[in-house]
Amino acid sequence: MWGKRLVKILALGGALGLAACGSLVDLPGSGPAPQIYALSAHETDRVYEKRNWRLLIDEPVASRTLDTDRIAMWTSQVEVNYITGALWSDRAPRLVQGLLVESFDRTGALELVAPGRAGMRAPYLLQSTLQAFQAEGGGRRSARIRIKFVLVEQASADILASKVFEREVRARGAGAKSIVLAFNEALGEIAPQLMDWVLDTIDATRTAVVEVESLDENEEVESESADGNEGEVDEVGGDVDS
Repeated sequence: MWGKRLVKILALGGALGLAACGSLVDLPGSGPAPQIYALSAHETDRVYEKRNWRLLIDEPVASRTLDTDRIAMWTSQVEVNYITGALWSDRAPRLVQGLLVESFDRTGALELVAPGRAGMRAPYLLQSTLQAFQAEGGGRRSARIRIKFVLVEQASADILASKVFEREVRARGAGAKSIVLAFNEALGEIAPQLMDWVLDTIDATRTAVVEVESLDENEEVESESADGNEGEVDEVGGDVDS
């Protein structure tokens, strides 16, 4: 009898022990679901002249700390954490790419704007490196974004220009939503300036090409005219000698 009671006691104790251990382990799917955050393109009142060329925008290159759907938060110069219970709606580089494509497309300035992975053909490609995309500071944090852009002419593989855009916007509150809104504001300030830079660079490049082609044509015409005049002079000279 005592043996049976001892077996029951040990079995009950083991079950309680397993239950206690289970309460200390975060099982997959346990706990509250994380809040998902996205970025939205800003409306612009500026009216752009329509261009008849296409632009592809590549997904930014990023370090492992930023190439994630977790919202990075730098707590010191050498330590990075992530905001608990909050996620981006996609990996940060793809999120930035999507917002830039949408922002450029909304202006109606280009014949076509598309992600680089779309497999479409276009004369120009915008590449970038996501150098900073994180919350920083203590208390009321700031959202800091730093992106290096490179504009490429695809036919020649020439780099037309490169430029770094950086913005830091202080969050209006301490929560994750306030920090995300600061990110959205910072990227919303970068997008129109980036748009102007891309348009100005390509416009200047295309204008320079047209001017060179026009100059070459003028030189050819002048050369042909000079050759014709030389023939006339030779012919006239021959008549005078005779």
